[in-house]
Amino acid sequence: MPTADQLIRMSAIETSAGPWLLLAGSREADFEPLRKLFETLSQSPATVLLEQQPFIAVNGQLSLELCSQTDPPSKHRFSLSQLKTKLQDYS
Repeated sequence: MPTADQLIRMSAIETSAGPWLLLAGSREADFEPLRKLFETLSQSPATVLLEQQPFIAVNGQLSLELCSQTDPPSKHRFSLSQLKTKLQDYS
């Protein structure tokens, strides 16, 4: 299990350009599991909730569904404009 310094922090911020999703970490943060996750998604059909990954620490009530291009659409998937609305709901 990664230590707090090794976790990738996931946050959403509202800017004048619209909502932004931020994935950041300290110098000790290990981004290799995230890279491997994207590699896995590029090679086979799958859907993953990023906030449930052991290397992610979520700031606030945020959920991000990652899916391969061949994965069927989810009823929980939404666009960035819908993300903006959801962010406002949590404010």
